[in-house]
Amino acid sequence: MWLEKYQKLSSIDRDKFGELANELLNKNFILAYHYDNKNRVRRPNSNYNFIVRNFEIFENYFKMTHYKLERDDNYHVISLSNELGYNHQKMDKYTTLFLLTLRLMYDEAKEQAATSEVVYTTTSQIIYKMIDLKLIDKKPTIKSTVDVLRFMVSHNIITKIDKSLDDFSANLVILPTILFVISNEKINAIFQIMFKRDENGNDIEA
Repeated sequence: MWLEKYQKLSSIDRDKFGELANELLNKNFILAYHYDNKNRVRRPNSNYNFIVRNFEIFENYFKMTHYKLERDDNYHVISLSNELGYNHQKMDKYTTLFLLTLRLMYDEAKEQAATSEVVYTTTSQIIYKMIDLKLIDKKPTIKSTVDVLRFMVSHNIITKIDKSLDDFSANLVILPTILFVISNEKINAIFQIMFKRDENGNDIEA
């Protein structure tokens, strides 16, 4: 039984368990590696390894409250989601389009370098990509962009390598968690919702 395994953990490991359970609830994702190194050298994440070692305990603990813990060994991502649809983040249009752009940029980069798990970029490159895709028609404010970036960082969707988030030249890393946030089905749904067409075939923004 998973509860017996939990009870056999040391007091230090029990504290670690509680810490990481809360981190999963707050961030939704934990990755096997850290990618915040300027030299682009990934570092192992000991928290990920702890969860893997005790996955049965974590999985059953969350199952009691209708949370589903999943582990993807291809992208080295552990994700947590609520099976009842609770605890979902409501996002404004700009945040949604920003996420969509990250997913599209990730896919494009993966086509060129299939072995890479992450994509390196800058805030400016993301903004210009949004404009190129006609998702936005002008450069957004610094505040709105910083708010979105903070949200992405807090949920392990991107990570920052250098500079501050209000500097559009800041180097960022798009993490493989973007694949779990924006699925292929969601890409199509977002386009359909955000860009409806009138009877003459003209785009109508939602």
